[in-house]
Amino acid sequence: MQDAKQQSAQNSQQQVSSKPIKTPCIGVCSTALGDSICRGCKRINHEVVQWNGYTNQEKQNIMDRLAGFITQVVKLHITVSNPERLASCYQELKIKREPCVNAEAQAFYLLQALANNSLHTPELETLGLTPKPEWSNLSRDELFQLIDDAYYQLCLAYYDANYLRAYRQSIS
Repeated sequence: MQDAKQQSAQNSQQQVSSKPIKTPCIGVCSTALGDSICRGCKRINHEVVQWNGYTNQEKQNIMDRLAGFITQVVKLHITVSNPERLASCYQELKIKREPCVNAEAQAFYLLQALANNSLHTPELETLGLTPKPEWSNLSRDELFQLIDDAYYQLCLAYYDANYLRAYRQSIS
């Protein structure tokens, strides 16, 4: 019985890993302008350049890192008070996005799409989101900008800790 469950899990994992993983690019790439971290998708410059050459596992590792950072930052700023409402907003507002790993990532990508959209859109509470008390005086777009800036800073810190320091050590 255990062997059948393990085999089923392995088959499921193989099916997921055989599907192409789409780029997280949102068309606002700043690495071409010299940024180490893209201001749009938050990938490291070499990840942007080498994306099409990566294996699905390498791409998934990058996506998992970014999702972890998003989750960490979003939880500091907002609470997903109504996950069902949040999910339904994607359809109502006709926003196309790959399925997210969790509600916090879903909230981030929804707010990102709304910030880049000139249409009148609902406030946080009608999206199933509640700002933390210290951020409740900010507009939805101001709060998204704060979250996006914190996300960018976290990605920069990761880059510094994992790539820049190693590079500096290798040349000294």
